[in-house]
This record gives sequence, structure tokens and C-alpha cells, in this order.
Amino acid sequence: MREVTGRRKLMEDLTHKAMTDPLTGAYNRRAFDEALSALLGSIPTHSVLADTILADGVLGCLAVFDLDHFKQINDRYGHAAGDLVLARFVAILRSSMREGDLIARLGGAEFAVILSGMPSDQARLVCERVRKRLEQTAVQDASGAVIRTTVSVGIARLVAGQDSGDAMKNADGALYRAKQSGRNQSADAA
Repeated sequence: MREVTGRRKLMEDLTHKAMTDPLTGAYNRRAFDEALSALLGSIPTHSVLADTILADGVLGCLAVFDLDHFKQINDRYGHAAGDLVLARFVAILRSSMREGDLIARLGGAEFAVILSGMPSDQARLVCERVRKRLEQTAVQDASGAVIRTTVSVGIARLVAGQDSGDAMKNADGALYRAKQSGRNQSADAA
């Protein structure tokens, strides 16, 4: 009995490690891709899923965040300081999102959040809250240096049956517009 319980625990631990980013504890790209595909492929006809569908088949929103000028932080303060900034940003995301929202590190300084069942206007408010909180946050590294940074955000609606690649393309396009417009802002997909 103990051996079976031990194996089960080991398998759960291995699965968790395979789906999370070891630095930040956020989900990784693999977990994000699976969750996004599952949400978009779901057919919300009844039960719990029916409660998450909004008007016109909208299932919620996808927000893609990219820390502004992150390479400069690593170059000036070192990678350990950059790691502190990434971990602090994920802490801000966690404290700003709902319990069921999926937070993932896509790579480098890029993160995504799946906001299922959330309309665009509410998603924009949540993302703006994250953006403003990071802007007001200072991270102190081991040498005592104070590091400040900002984040740009792209927000796209998620529609039932939509291809996950198209959803990412829409959110990335909005993120690109936010960066092109001066960074430290959010933009909605067209």
C-alpha cells in the first residue's frame, strides 16, 4: 500500500515538474499550449462550461505580457537579479488573477494568462492592474541595487473552435502594438 502511494506521489511530482517553470513556479509553455487547445476545443453546451461562455461564443480572453527592456536588466544587474524580477512579476500575476486563471511563462520574459469566462473589458482592467502594480514595484538585488521595470500587454478574445495558433497570433499582435506605441501599456486585438 505504501509503495503504491509512494509511486503515485512520485508520478504526481514528475508531472508537476514537467508542466511548470522551475524559476517562477508558473506553468510552462507545454502546459499552456495544452490548456489553451483544450479550452478552445471545448464545446460549451451544458453544465459548468455553459456558465463560462460569453456572447458570440467567446470563452474568455488571452493576455500576453512581455517585460519591457528585460535584456537590459540582465546586462546591467546580472541574471540572478533578472530572475528576481521574473519571480516578482509572477507573484504580482498570482495576486491579481482569479484562482482558476492559468498563468504560464512562455519563455524569457514573456508570460501568458488564460482568463476563461472573462469578457474583454474586465480582462483589460485586470491587465491594467497588473501593469500598474509592476510599474510601482521595486526589486532589490543581492548587492542592494534597486531595479524597476514595466510590462506591455496584448489581450485577445478566445472563441470556441478557434485555432490556438490564431489566438496567440492575435494576442501577440496586440502586444506588438503596445510595444510600438511606447511600451508600458496594454492593447486589445483588433
